[in-house]
Amino acid sequence: MTKTHTKSHVQHIRTAIVAHHQLVRECLSSLIQNSSDLQVVQSCGLMDYPFNLDGSDITVIYLEAHDSVEIIRDILETNPEIKVVVITDGEDLDSSTLALKLGAVGIVRSDQSSKLLIEAIRRAFKGETWLNQALLSNLLKNGDSTGVKTPNGKAGQALEAITRREAEVIAMIGKGLKSKVIAERLFISEATVRHHLSSIYGKLGVDDRLNLVIYAFRHGLIPLSDDSAED
Repeated sequence: MTKTHTKSHVQHIRTAIVAHHQLVRECLSSLIQNSSDLQVVQSCGLMDYPFNLDGSDITVIYLEAHDSVEIIRDILETNPEIKVVVITDGEDLDSSTLALKLGAVGIVRSDQSSKLLIEAIRRAFKGETWLNQALLSNLLKNGDSTGVKTPNGKAGQALEAITRREAEVIAMIGKGLKSKVIAERLFISEATVRHHLSSIYGKLGVDDRLNLVIYAFRHGLIPLSDDSAED
């Protein structure tokens, strides 16, 4: 009898790296490829623009203090399907905020742990946004200048329409938890979590998790701490 061997198929998140220095690119490549679900398919110097990012799902850009954040817009204009995760100077909140405005979906500080970069890449691939507490605080203080939408209208009535279970979901979203983890903690299915999110978006007038979190902090649905929730 002939045995048939089947190999499990792992979907790799195809990642491109953009950074000034080769040493930085090599270190990031080694770090990223250490994860079984991630694969580095391109590595480019920041001065090599325009980059060949064909076949990439995610672009990780390491921006030093003197680098122009505008490179994010240039990349997305020529590669609109790619999602951008940026590594920034931990002290430069204004550049991080601008990076988000220009289309980045993940912001990781250079002083944070490597595991958070990996998580940011995975979240970006799933269509989520990753940002740290300090940046969120900056967004709340300067929301009108970031391009991030905040809801208008009768906020009081909208908040009163939120159910107790929806409030629990909002609190967990504010902690950066995935739908799967939220489902496990609330003993419900992921489909139910998605249903709650759809209901919440409709009631509050927001259209994604980022704007939901900003709304929730701004209106006191979840507390804003001084420490980064992603450290």
